Amino acid sequence: MHLFGRKGKKVGGIVGKTGKEVAQQQQRLLQLRVLGVPLAQAVRNNPSYDGVPVPAVVRECLDFISLYGLQVEGVYRVSSPKSRLDDLEKLTNDGRMDQIVFQDAHEAAGLLKRFLHQLPENILTPQLSHRFDREANECQCVDLCRCSAAVRLKELLLQLPSENFHLLAFVFRNVQLVIQKESANKMSLPAMGVLLQAMLDLPRNVVKLFITNAAGPTTEGGPSSTVQLFDSVDIGP
Repeated sequence: MHLFGRKGKKVGGIVGKTGKEVAQQQQRLLQLRVLGVPLAQAVRNNPSYDGVPVPAVVRECLDFISLYGLQVEGVYRVSSPKSRLDDLEKLTNDGRMDQIVFQDAHEAAGLLKRFLHQLPENILTPQLSHRFDREANECQCVDLCRCSAAVRLKELLLQLPSENFHLLAFVFRNVQLVIQKESANKMSLPAMGVLLQAMLDLPRNVVKLFITNAAGPTTEGGPSSTVQLFDSVDIGP
């Protein structure tokens, strides 16, 4: 008695996958994948409805945080269960984002952090990252950058690929909103800075200036003449 019939077929008529079929399936999955692929590919695989070059899942996470997480203590710092984040990542990479329902802001922040951690290349690009670091280190301002370093940083930002610039804009403007609610969420500028350094693998001074000068002062009363790095991007839900 033969347990298997012709090559590629099992008993009971269940057709096994040939090498070509496996390769085709892997290619289809790669076309859906959002986490762990180059940013430009993530944007193609998971486009925003309005054409903004940011993956839809990133905007979903940030919108949820903006609407429901700004006053949640420890937002971005508190970790959701790994198994839950694994499920959310799988739904995203399988093209089933419509099935994602966040239970709280920690889940949204957790999925966003996974996305950022898994970017295969530095968000500032290997070609420009050292120049960002150098310019940020030139700034001696205590809080907001009021010197020419901010001008030069903005010029460098505009040299980035559009998807890199927009991702930075969405993330850092959201972080500004979080810091503005520090009295409720306990997430200060230094606390968020440390997290973002790890999330994006960026130098401390670059992160500090990206936060303070993202789109106006982090606190009320700052000068309107301050250079705003991401003011051209509308991040509203």
